[in-house]
Formats: sequence, C-alpha cells, structure tokens
Amino acid sequence: PAGNPSRTPGGVTIASTGSNPVCMYPGCGKPTWNGQPQEYCGKACRAASAALPPLCVAGCGKPAWNGQAGEFCSRGCKLVGPASGGIPNTVTSTPVCMTPGCGKPTWNGQQNEYCGRACAAAAPPTCLTPGCGKPTWNGSPNEYCGKACRNLAGVPAHPKATWGTQVNPAKFQELEQQFQNKWKSGTPPRIKSIWYVQDDNLKQRHSAYCQSVGTVPTKGNGINPGNQQRRFHATKISCSFNGTPCTQSGCAVCSIIRTGFQQSFAGKTGTRYGSGIYCSSTSSKAYQYGKQ
Repeated sequence: PAGNPSRTPGGVTIASTGSNPVCMYPGCGKPTWNGQPQEYCGKACRAASAALPPLCVAGCGKPAWNGQAGEFCSRGCKLVGPASGGIPNTVTSTPVCMTPGCGKPTWNGQQNEYCGRACAAAAPPTCLTPGCGKPTWNGSPNEYCGKACRNLAGVPAHPKATWGTQVNPAKFQELEQQFQNKWKSGTPPRIKSIWYVQDDNLKQRHSAYCQSVGTVPTKGNGINPGNQQRRFHATKISCSFNGTPCTQSGCAVCSIIRTGFQQSFAGKTGTRYGSGIYCSSTSSKAYQYGKQ
C-alpha cells in the first residue's frame, strides 16, 4: 500500500511505498539499487549527487545556509529540528522544482516541472523517459540518460560511427544547428561535410584526464566526468580531405587529427589571452580566429 508523500534530500516530492524506496537523486524516481531507503538507483545517480550542495538537515530539500554539511537552511528549519532517520519533518504533497536544491513549488503544481522560466532555462536537457529527470547522456535535447532508459523505451541504440566516414544525417543536422545558433554576426557559412575522426590513443588520454577530474558542477550542456563540453576550433586545411588525414606539414587539420593539439604551434593565429590552444562555444569567434 502507498505511504505518505515525502521529499527526497534534493527537494523532489515522491510517492513512497513501503516496498519500493526510490532513488535519492532529485527527479529520478527509480527504485533504489538494493531496495533500501536513502539509497540511489545506481552509480550514475550516486556520482551526480556528489556535485549537489549540502542540503538542510531538516530534510526540506533546500541548500544549507552556509554551504556546509550538517547545517540548516534557515532559522525556521532549525526550530523544527533535524529529520529523523533521513525522513523530513515537514511532509508535503506539493511537487517542487526539478532544479537540485531549489525547493520551490512547480509553476503548475505538476510533478517533474520547474518553478519558473529561470530554473527551466538554466537546466540541462533531461532524459525523455517520464519521471527520470537525469541529464541526457550527451547533453543534447530529445535524448535518454543512458542505455537503461533507452532500452526501457524500446528505442534502438545509435549505430556506432566508423572512423573516416561522414556522420549520419541526424548528427549532421544536430551539429549544423549548433553551429548556426552560435553564429553571432552575419550569415554563417554553409557546412559542406562533417566527418567522424578519432585517434584511439588520444581518446584514451582524454578519457583518463576526464576521469581524473571526476564529477564536478557542470556548466550549460556539460557532462561528467570532467564537465566535458562541445567547442569550436577553426584552422587551415591544405588537402582535399576524404576521411584519411594527409601527411602534408602545412595541413593543420590533418596534423591535429593525427597528433592532437600541440602547444608548440600556439600563437599562430592570435594570442589575445596569452599563448594557448583556443576553442570557443561561439562558432563565429572560432571562425574569425581561424581565418587569421
């Protein structure tokens, strides 16, 4: 039988049952991995929760007033006292904003919504599975958080990209749209082709570095580990690229594909902020530097 509604430490109202404790991560709603209360559904939610600020010990779901663990959010909660056994003292059936630590009621009184436009605009795209609430696996809208939700929905996995081939039409449209949306002045140039290129050694080094950074607060569409972001970098190409990098010394594009970015070439097209490897979220800015 269903019990009383309660709120998770992140402030999201859930309908708890005696036999099905749900994940502590705000907005998840999946059963805990071991069937015990005050647990997570899996490693992904456990890792993501590490980036959340310490919450009020009264269990209201709001951040602690000073950002320290074991504190209250305000005098009001301090008067109520700490929650007993992890169960909030103040029980409410009012759905609250999906933004971790917000705690305000949703704008329309419905589950899995935000309190207003500000929280909705600041939130990364979330999984298509109703009630999941996790960020999408690649930070793009209309996606799932991972294989579990994708399989649950009966959606086939993305076909594995092949090195040295052009991306599929769906990926082309996604990248083209981002390129055009991030162009700040004038008309963006037309994209002729987008290729999938990868060096296994460079990818492993990058993955290892991201793992070393770990789960951190993300910005925009960033994904963990390491707050990975999609950025633009423009440079020169000397060959007629057909999927295989050339060996011409003056072909910067193919050199980057083969060896990665090299600090020794820093400053060739601008050093406004000092010597370094420049990338930008603004496509027009990257294009401007690449033409120099």
